[in-house]
Amino acid sequence: MFTKRCLTDISLITIFLDFILINSVNLYLVLMSMYCIILFIFFVKKYNFIKEKKIVLLIILFIFFLLLISHSYYEYRKEILSNVGKNLQVVFYYEDPINKKNAIFKTINNNDFYLNGIRLNSNVSKLKEQISDGEVVEISFFFTDVKKIRNIGEFDYEKYLQGKGLFGSIDIKNIKRTGEKKNIYLYRKNILTYITEKYKKVGPNFSYIASSLVFGIKTPLENEKMVTNSFVKTSTIHFLTVSGFHFGILYIFLLKLFRKIKIPFIIRNLAILIIISSYWFLTAMKFSAFRALCTIIIIILAKSFYKKFDFLSGVSLVIIISIILNTLILQSLSFVLTVLACIGIGIIYPVLKEILLNKDSFSKKIITSLLLSFSIQFSMLPYNIIYNNNISFISLIYMLIFGIIISILFYISFFAIFISNELLIILSPFLDGICKTLINFNIKTAKLDLLYYSLGVFKILTIAIFIIVALVYLKQNLDYYKKIKIINLSLIILFISVVLSYQMQNSLLIYFIDVGEGDSSLIITPSRKTILIDSGNGYLRINSVLKALKVNKIDYLVISHEHMDHIGGAIELENEIEIKNILYSKGNRIKNYLHNTKSNYFELNGENTIYVDGVKLDFQTSAINLLKNINNNSLILKVTFKDLNILFTGDMELEEEKLLLNKKIIASIDILKSPHHGSKTSSSEYILNKINPKIVVIQVGKNSYSHPSKVVINRYNNMKLKIYRNDKLGMIRLKYKNDFVSIKSMLK
Repeated sequence: MFTKRCLTDISLITIFLDFILINSVNLYLVLMSMYCIILFIFFVKKYNFIKEKKIVLLIILFIFFLLLISHSYYEYRKEILSNVGKNLQVVFYYEDPINKKNAIFKTINNNDFYLNGIRLNSNVSKLKEQISDGEVVEISFFFTDVKKIRNIGEFDYEKYLQGKGLFGSIDIKNIKRTGEKKNIYLYRKNILTYITEKYKKVGPNFSYIASSLVFGIKTPLENEKMVTNSFVKTSTIHFLTVSGFHFGILYIFLLKLFRKIKIPFIIRNLAILIIISSYWFLTAMKFSAFRALCTIIIIILAKSFYKKFDFLSGVSLVIIISIILNTLILQSLSFVLTVLACIGIGIIYPVLKEILLNKDSFSKKIITSLLLSFSIQFSMLPYNIIYNNNISFISLIYMLIFGIIISILFYISFFAIFISNELLIILSPFLDGICKTLINFNIKTAKLDLLYYSLGVFKILTIAIFIIVALVYLKQNLDYYKKIKIINLSLIILFISVVLSYQMQNSLLIYFIDVGEGDSSLIITPSRKTILIDSGNGYLRINSVLKALKVNKIDYLVISHEHMDHIGGAIELENEIEIKNILYSKGNRIKNYLHNTKSNYFELNGENTIYVDGVKLDFQTSAINLLKNINNNSLILKVTFKDLNILFTGDMELEEEKLLLNKKIIASIDILKSPHHGSKTSSSEYILNKINPKIVVIQVGKNSYSHPSKVVINRYNNMKLKIYRNDKLGMIRLKYKNDFVSIKSMLK
């Protein structure tokens, strides 16, 4: 028999099944799959589904329906591709009409078109002055290739679009006005323009905070980039984008206001629905806001018919609806954080409230707000632990206080819409001053070390802890599960996790990072010592990889030579991450580019050897210090781990290759990092025959030098070498474990 927890359990099953369907299988998904199976078994036991055959059939049909929904994404693509080049009528509008950002085309009047009503995101910068919000236009279009992520940790634009309920990006080939308009979109633009202009009269600081807070629209502000980055660094940026938090505080305020003035129940609920729905429309009808709207509708319906609302059941129903409407929504960060926040509100908050809240306390409301905010922030810790690999306890406390301040500012910003311009001008010094103080305080806070505690490599151990928490939850809710000793099971899970974590460490990892036309390779030793060889000509790509791999410091930075496509990224990197030691060859003016006084600098000359966690690093300098060609002064590095030998060559050319012919460093090489991006001035036959590698990695990107040379590629092919190229494969990962080399790439 179904209970109020039924929807909660179904939503959990739906999340895990959907997550498995849309992602490739890996170790973490296997763990989650096992958890999903366990959950489903106890779900069946709890509700006696084995006896109730009809309900078992219902669950099977539900899972089958989920499979169909997942498959429908590919059907979407087929149908929309069939309309490429054809004329299609659409309504045009901007998500942000004030700054003309995020153009949306929404299809209309196409009953034969499978994607009727599905929005298409488009880059229409050339069309901004031609058409306006609400115009119905006839377009013919073609798809643009969505930029694939080439390194781990990079922003996945394709998943971002999918998570927002957008199918993809299009470029307009032809556009024709029809003369028809959907005035509702024009009204939206006019309303938002009126409100933002009103905010601007108060002052730039208030306008920036109020517009961002209420509508997710950024108005101009001095040092806007620095201000935005400060909110990102203090993990408070989500307060300035419209989410369930904003809908929640608006709903609570309206509910209390209408109760205070004693508006009848039915009229009160209708008024709240109209106001909340209008607010959703003004915030561009985003899918994330739609979830909040659905939750509020369910709350109102529950109170209208049953007089009691179970939060977890209501939220679970919204989760199920969201996944059915967009099966790829689990790729949306906002959805993941929403689910975590709901766990905090529905499970953690009631426990804390029962333990800590004194019913007779005069500060009950303040404590309630703090407990609720803490529960939400605490429930989001899994995201920070798994994806950011750190916890900041001071930041957690800061967000509690910040959340309360933002709630007050939201109410002020909302009321400012209805206040006369004369009164706003009188209040402007006070309101703009508060926002300026908040912005400046946040900038100063962002510059502080918020005591981030790094969790190291125990990612599996972290997941195991959360699985144990889930099992405890099951123990409390499933009578059948009480027969199993939770402590013993938890110890088994922890033991397995520690073993798996150790196994993950017992390997050498080398990442040939795709930095375009440049070199950068990251070595991670079995005990997590890090060696970065060159840094490309940009910081962002390397930084995304370091964050994704939970690298908080560089133990050794090796710079082959001073050209910018090898040292450029390090210039910014040294200000963002601790670099303990910097190694370079004599004759390279590395200190002209890198100035971190906390790093140890080692200028190498001749032959040098160091050992790092069982990994042998042999260095060889060419001693061609007086040649004008800096490439021939590249620092050569041989990395040896057990029976594996890898040679890193920088940009060495023929002159330096000749000097290496009789050096021990080039003996017994298994993997060669192609010299000078595969240039015809390198990789001579005599050096290749001497090295005799089995695998060659070419670090190359789009360039005007014809790298890699066809002559060199033919040379590699004649030697039957396995060739891996960054420009074709994206980042390349090499793993050496148990005397076995495995190579994977991002794109193939």
